[in-house]
Amino acid sequence: MKKTLKEKLRENPWMRATFVLGTFLIFLIVYGFISENNEINNLTSLETLCGKTTATPSWFNWRGESMGVGMIMGENNTVDNLIKEKIYFVYNSNCGWCQKQIELFGNNWEKYQKSGFTRDCSKLNYGG
Repeated sequence: MKKTLKEKLRENPWMRATFVLGTFLIFLIVYGFISENNEINNLTSLETLCGKTTATPSWFNWRGESMGVGMIMGENNTVDNLIKEKIYFVYNSNCGWCQKQIELFGNNWEKYQKSGFTRDCSKLNYGG
């Protein structure tokens, strides 16, 4: 007669402990992943990035760490690379250099905005 999993767990305390411990570890991994994503969202919020900005245009990585200020020049796939590397473009829509950078993005500007990796600090009166 084949024993069910429930019966096996009742008979073998090591199996029961392993099952409980495994379930607990899975819970910790899921909780850690959710917490890390919330922390990253807080680090890259509009208020946080604009508060860290000393000049625009500015560039920040996905952890909210400054990568520098000023314009970047590049090929047609610059926006794709910025999105792939999770680089935030922090700007002020009233900033002339920022407008030049947006012009350089060309048709890809809308794609960059839709990606969620742009922050306009003029909404908070920061930067520029």
